[in-house]
Amino acid sequence: MHFNDEDMRQKKRKGDWSSHRLKQRKPVVPSEIASGFEKALKFHEQRQPEQAEAWCRTILGKAPDYLDAHLMLGDLLAELERHDEAIACYDRALQINPGNPEALYNRGNSLLHMSRNEEAAASYDQALASKPDHVYALYNRGNALLGLGRREEAVASYDQALKFAPGYAEAWNNRGNALLQLKRDEAALSSFERALAIEPDYVHALYNRGNALWGLARLEEAIASYARVLALKPDYVDALYNRGNVLLELERYDAAVASYDRALAVKPDFVPVLYNRGNAFLGLKRYDAAVASYDQALAVDVDYAEAWNNRANALLELGHYEEAIASCDRALAINFDYAEAWNNRGSALAALKRNDEALASVDRALAIKSDLAQALYNRGNALSGLERHDEALASLERAVAIAPDYAEAWNSRGNALLGLKQYEAALASYERALAIKPDYGHALYNRGNTLFALERFEEMSGAFEGLLRVAPDYDYAKGYLLYAKLHCCDWVGYDQAVELITRDVVAGKRATFPFIFLCVSQSPSAQLQCAQTYANDQQAASKDALWKGERYRHDRIRLAYLSADFREHAVASLIAGLFEAHDRSRFETTAIAFGPDRDDEMRSRIKGAFDRFIDVRNERDADVAFAERVGDRHSNGSTGLYYLEPRQDIRISPGADSRKFSRLSRDDGDKLYGLYCC
Repeated sequence: MHFNDEDMRQKKRKGDWSSHRLKQRKPVVPSEIASGFEKALKFHEQRQPEQAEAWCRTILGKAPDYLDAHLMLGDLLAELERHDEAIACYDRALQINPGNPEALYNRGNSLLHMSRNEEAAASYDQALASKPDHVYALYNRGNALLGLGRREEAVASYDQALKFAPGYAEAWNNRGNALLQLKRDEAALSSFERALAIEPDYVHALYNRGNALWGLARLEEAIASYARVLALKPDYVDALYNRGNVLLELERYDAAVASYDRALAVKPDFVPVLYNRGNAFLGLKRYDAAVASYDQALAVDVDYAEAWNNRANALLELGHYEEAIASCDRALAINFDYAEAWNNRGSALAALKRNDEALASVDRALAIKSDLAQALYNRGNALSGLERHDEALASLERAVAIAPDYAEAWNSRGNALLGLKQYEAALASYERALAIKPDYGHALYNRGNTLFALERFEEMSGAFEGLLRVAPDYDYAKGYLLYAKLHCCDWVGYDQAVELITRDVVAGKRATFPFIFLCVSQSPSAQLQCAQTYANDQQAASKDALWKGERYRHDRIRLAYLSADFREHAVASLIAGLFEAHDRSRFETTAIAFGPDRDDEMRSRIKGAFDRFIDVRNERDADVAFAERVGDRHSNGSTGLYYLEPRQDIRISPGADSRKFSRLSRDDGDKLYGLYCC
């Protein structure tokens, strides 16, 4: 944000009443009036305005039409910021001498001080009708026009002043400001340079020169110009603020914070400084400090929608999703059509796996701003979370078309393609993300996963080695690297890797997946710790559990087995006999298959071992869980097939494990209901 510092120094000819044409030809006044006026003039010159005012009023009590006393009194009152009274004095002078340029000029100045710019401009116009070369009237007329947003006319007025007084530094400065507001930055810079050639230490012109250089993207030169200002005037708060803004743009966040802190030492409640200081803390990933800075801004201006929105950004990074939603809601209460706030709200909802709500929120953002790439990105993520991968892909294609260097969108595009099992295309999308952002951990991780799906294990090993160089503690990467190396029979460093992974798992770190850890440790307690850590990370407890405490009784104990491997597979070979051994008079068994259907001999055998065999590959996980719990699928509406206590979002996918479902539960009878994963 630029602060254009119009130098509103209004030129007056204080005490120069002898130059008035009327004075030169006015009638002789009594000696006591003349003596009193001289005393008023002396007090005025000695900067004793109260005494000067008293003498003027004494004179006017005896000689009401004494023009010079009205003019002097008007000037005195203006200096005392009593502008309404000053205007009344000038009006009285104009009744005595209509068209008097000094009365009209100084009347304009008082109106300008009161931000009555239209009236001020009219008063200057009247002065100029009597005296077209009145430089100060031309200059202040420009200031009034600038205040009215009539910038081209302001430039013309300054140009007229400069025609008569080319050495008028303030006119060059404010001409530059008008040009700056017209976004004619090169011309503005030239005007500021002319002012500085006349007055090298003119701080307003130096400051505005910095603003012009900033507008021209000559950022280092802008910083140097602000530095010159601050060398002359260390407490110039606007220069400290804009210097911080340029440093923020250069991503020199520490230096930006230091500049903002200096500004706040001068003006603690300067809201834009507090806001941009929060933005600098965001850049430094000091999210708690960012929230605190936004809170300070909001304590001064509670209706600052941008501060509420960026506060939500910091809260998102902290994982405080509910608070982030509340902060977005505050921004939207101020500006309901704030697309970025709708988008951030959607991002927080998606993080809470409330994907339907997230989709609605980002769609609202896109209804306001259809080309908002971040909203298209978040829409794609929400659709992927709803397993609507084709739609997700379409949204992410739009995002990267608008923002081709949007690494995060390329990464999420890869995820959508992965959901569609288009592995080669997914890999290419992750490669695009990494070409833009080589140290992008999520893309490195997803690339490694895709190479695993393609069974390109040597490349997978290299991918995870690269990830761990960038992010040594990236979740689950150590386990994946070991898993890839085992597939390649690469035993180099195996013992050290096992020791490191085991130590991390025991410490509660997300070092590996439970199934991979089976290859690493034979310790039941360590395996349990690994499974618990993974479950807590992947599936937070739902606030709306499907099971509400209902109790059911049935003639037989009901068991369900979930697996991706009801086919020719080692697990199936080992467990098929168990399925067949159930006593059908005592147990009612169900198979829930979420893996591929190979239509092979083993799948046929397993189907025959169960009372019901349900294929759920193409159905949403939460829908499957709900339908099977209440027994409204394949069971003629009978109550409760088994108890489920799903986490926030049950994701049935190859390799899923029992973390997704409840522990065994008993009803109030003696029948055990179970859910097993194999």
